[in-house]
Amino acid sequence: MYTPITATDIIQSSKINDNVILKDVLYVSGRDTGYSTTTTKRHIIDHLARINRFAVKSKFWTVESAKIQKTDNALIKNVVLFMSPADTIASEKNTLCPWAKENGCLANCINKQGRLGMESGQFAQMARTVLYLERPEFFKQKLVAELQMLEVEFGETLLVRPDGTSDLMWGWLADMFPNIHFYGYTKGITKLQKNKTPNLKLTFSGSNANPTVFARTVTAITLGLKTAIALNTAGTKGEWALPKDNPNLRDFDKNDNRYDDPDGALGFLKRKGSNKANRMAEESENQSFFFTEDALNHLLEVTNH
Repeated sequence: MYTPITATDIIQSSKINDNVILKDVLYVSGRDTGYSTTTTKRHIIDHLARINRFAVKSKFWTVESAKIQKTDNALIKNVVLFMSPADTIASEKNTLCPWAKENGCLANCINKQGRLGMESGQFAQMARTVLYLERPEFFKQKLVAELQMLEVEFGETLLVRPDGTSDLMWGWLADMFPNIHFYGYTKGITKLQKNKTPNLKLTFSGSNANPTVFARTVTAITLGLKTAIALNTAGTKGEWALPKDNPNLRDFDKNDNRYDDPDGALGFLKRKGSNKANRMAEESENQSFFFTEDALNHLLEVTNH
């Protein structure tokens, strides 16, 4: 049974941050100029009635998304869970992405791209995250109950990505569904190495944000861990071409099925949610989350790819 969240719950919560934000930052992406400010908690309280309705009437798992639609076919039905990343909603201590700050990925997260950036997408992410933080047992029960129904409908064709916009531990969930394939990206090498759940396959998400995380990316590749890197190009006219002719590099944009990638696979993702001018400007920077052409060539050289 669901116990509605109250304003007092939010005010007293240590799991939710109370940062000052532009009024629409968690509401409608790309329109945050000239708005008055509020706080995360005030924003949540203003939408509590809707969040409580969402808890009992809406779905947690997303079955249709541009992120996963390329994966769907007669043999695979891809589903994903989208939440508010890092400390967008959560307090720093309860962040959903423990490695986000040092990797510089929050500003470039997919959580505000495409339909996820629309009002409905932003609200759904916020609602799931508030429920995860404030009603954790209910959150788990609903997550499991929905997945049980999806398993009945799609059987072993189901391919599940719980960390669409988070970097949490999901082994407990995969253990409950041994006949379903789970996968995800992580910026934690230790998380990847400690994963002992046979039906959960993780891919290390590399970064070029600073020398430390670049070195960590090199380590992941050298250890033979499946690794993904995001490139500072969309391959449009005037930009450097996507490295599709390199036999040691896979195009991870073809689909989101990282479960079936072989051990040691290294793949690239083109930059999304950006414009050509910004990408061209970043090409002269030594460090950024995305790999510039020089950074990619250096990475391939030091890892013998």
